[in-house]
Amino acid sequence: MTHSAVHFCCRLPEDVRLWPSIGNGHIGMVVYSEYVFMNGLYNGFWIQSHRAAIPNPLSANISRINAREAGNHSYVLNTKEGTV
Repeated sequence: MTHSAVHFCCRLPEDVRLWPSIGNGHIGMVVYSEYVFMNGLYNGFWIQSHRAAIPNPLSANISRINAREAGNHSYVLNTKEGTV
């Protein structure tokens, strides 16, 4: 049985915990989130420490004002090549 390596969807899940995360092992983020997280960069003291949330300059969710111009969104995940 063969499964397609490319998956299409017209909307993201309503639960943001299920949105895809992208990263390279050093820096990562959740798609459309307002923060980026970097390996080795923490905030806090000792056991109260947690990963530092860096404001995400790449987060852009464009919405259209004119309903006539509204386009269709689609999301694609290629699990064979690991691309979104």
